[in-house]
Amino acid sequence: MSLKTLAKVSAVALVAALTVGCASTSELEKVRQQAVAAQGTANDAKQTADNALATANQCCADNAARINALEQAMNKGYKKSMYK
Repeated sequence: MSLKTLAKVSAVALVAALTVGCASTSELEKVRQQAVAAQGTANDAKQTADNALATANQCCADNAARINALEQAMNKGYKKSMYK
């Protein structure tokens, strides 16, 4: 292989390598952006789920208090009726 041919093949190989390298870098950046967007969506979903859990826990606490108050009122009424 002559020096000229070797230089031409090397130049073509270099251009091909740079083109593939740039395409790979571009593809990696797109994937990175998608991953960042997916992480943001996951964070939003977790926040929504945390809010829903807090609301459900508060409802349970409120209902437990209401049940307790109702039970006390019923017991009081029952005791009153028993003493008559």
